[in-house]
Amino acid sequence: TYAPELTVTSINGCTSSGVIDIPIEVYDYPIAEFSWTPDPVTILENEVQLINESINGSTFNWDLSTGDQFVEENPVFIIESEDFAFTEVCLEAISPFGCPDTTCKTIFLQSELIIYVPNTFTPDNDGVNDIFFPHVVGFDPQQYIFRIWDRWGQLMYETTDPNGFWTGNNEQGEYYAQNEVYIWEVEVVEINTGDKKNFKGSVTLLR
Repeated sequence: TYAPELTVTSINGCTSSGVIDIPIEVYDYPIAEFSWTPDPVTILENEVQLINESINGSTFNWDLSTGDQFVEENPVFIIESEDFAFTEVCLEAISPFGCPDTTCKTIFLQSELIIYVPNTFTPDNDGVNDIFFPHVVGFDPQQYIFRIWDRWGQLMYETTDPNGFWTGNNEQGEYYAQNEVYIWEVEVVEINTGDKKNFKGSVTLLR
């Protein structure tokens, strides 16, 4: 707050002073700042709580690269659960006197290697549970192997296609496998670390 005083001196050396009736008030700009939780955001935890840490702000405008907009102080949004997903978040903080400040940050989704493999399937052509395949996320699709063996060690099926599946036939398709327990193996390379992972288990075929 300033109260400037003006003094005027005439050519004869006479002076007169005056002070402004209404003081001049100068307000700081706000500082827009935010963080988020969880940090890092992962495929398993992809609901993001934005935490407003702005200084001298009274109203707030959030603008996301997804097209979402919020005016709440601490909004929540969800990043799509897919590898390499990200969202750019911009926060505009406005002071009670209309002064704005903006900051933008990019929130990346951290991949996690997750594998789910059923333990039974029924390839009887009834349209339900007729194929067998692992569900894997967080891996390099260019480095993928899925194999099936019978209990005698004969290779029944092998593919490097992440969308490939076993229909219950042998590798050459010459016959359908009998009701039995089969061994599966999945080899993948984790996106985050580049580490090669190997998983094995069993599946029961029931017709």
